[in-house]
Amino acid sequence: MDRLAQRFERVLAAMARTSDPLGDPLALDFEPCTGQWHAEQWQRFAQGAPAAGLVLYLHLPYCAKICSYCLLSAERPDGAGAIERYVEAMVRELARHGEILAGLPLTRLHVGGGTPTLLRAAALRRLLGAARTAFGPSPGSVEAHPSTTTREKLEVMLAHSVERVSFGVESLTPQVLARANRADQTFARVASAVRAAHELGMSVNVDLLAGLPGETAESFERSLQQTLELPIDALSVNRFLAEGSPLGRSGHVPSPDDVRAASGMLERTDAVVRSARPPDFPAAAPADARYGVQYLWRRAALEGGYSQQDMIDPGSVLAVGAGGMGKIASGYHYIAHGGAAKWAETVLAGQLPEQRVCRTDARFEQAFHVADRICRGALGDGAEAQAFRPELDYLESIGVIASGRLPAGSRIGAAHLTAFLSGRTGSPRDEPAVPEYALIGGELPPSLLWCRLAMRAAAAARRA
Repeated sequence: MDRLAQRFERVLAAMARTSDPLGDPLALDFEPCTGQWHAEQWQRFAQGAPAAGLVLYLHLPYCAKICSYCLLSAERPDGAGAIERYVEAMVRELARHGEILAGLPLTRLHVGGGTPTLLRAAALRRLLGAARTAFGPSPGSVEAHPSTTTREKLEVMLAHSVERVSFGVESLTPQVLARANRADQTFARVASAVRAAHELGMSVNVDLLAGLPGETAESFERSLQQTLELPIDALSVNRFLAEGSPLGRSGHVPSPDDVRAASGMLERTDAVVRSARPPDFPAAAPADARYGVQYLWRRAALEGGYSQQDMIDPGSVLAVGAGGMGKIASGYHYIAHGGAAKWAETVLAGQLPEQRVCRTDARFEQAFHVADRICRGALGDGAEAQAFRPELDYLESIGVIASGRLPAGSRIGAAHLTAFLSGRTGSPRDEPAVPEYALIGGELPPSLLWCRLAMRAAAAARRA
């Protein structure tokens, strides 16, 4: 017990002296590795007996415009033919990985970006066809921009087992969209794209962001109400975070008033949703909605939702393309180094792209998963909990958790729990402060902790 108490105190001390839970105490850093080394790890993976599923993630980084709030890897095409070269490189990489991983079934296919729907229907058909040729058919989901989504493209997706489409709408306020470099998105285009997907029998998710520059409580609520009138199966409402975005890289940090306004939008959201269209999940209002909530209606709830949880849960994610984060379970997370044009040039020259890797291990990944369950109040008494029985009993004994969940208003969160359960406490580093997190006043939930890891990966990929 004394050993566990000392470990917990070290975690609390580490969290108190840092603004970045990924850097200290979790020590999650991306470091260079060669493409050859990375390829050899997938070969070893294929020769073993993977216990969990394999997810295929295809990253299309290109966008017609770069939105000022974008957190991850997006860029504009570098001249005529850039997209065609990139798709050709993706097709070649899929074939190479298909040979290495022959016989391993996919749990799911995700296509993200960037703007996957920037591809023409023929290019989208070629890419999805290459994935099916390499790995066989699997259920899929695609991220889409309402302004570049056509019925023809949706029909191509549907023909290749894509059953879910997620529209990154973010706001329906014209002034906010203009500031965000997204003035081409109108409500009419959003409604047309959503209805077309719905009519084809696809499940539809819409993303909204609270707290974008220029958004008010009133305008955000109007966007929310307009969205709820559409035939959607899921709604993800999240907080705008400047870190990692073009706004953040140019020096923008939300002020205390901005943070309070966004928190108010998120707290009001639940009442609006439950009044206008009560969700099947979550059945009750969340204890803390300051980072956002995902709402599911019957079809989405039955199908398991839209949060890409299978990319976060234990298991491996084969990421193909420039800018997408993947992982080999119990080994490392990774991202290809450099931009899309360089990545495509390297692949088309028959070479293996250099990577940036962040090393993990089985205990860390199990701890992250258990922390996720605790934060959601869904731990249970299964094998995953038994693997951490002494640590969980200690946390129960000091009142940090009760009945496998965090008490309302707890100052302990996912990073604390993951560090304590895994025994992973990194050394302090001199990292720049990210004041917006401290202003929100809440610890990062597991899904956002994972998102911040992806943001760190994207930053490492851009670094010279």
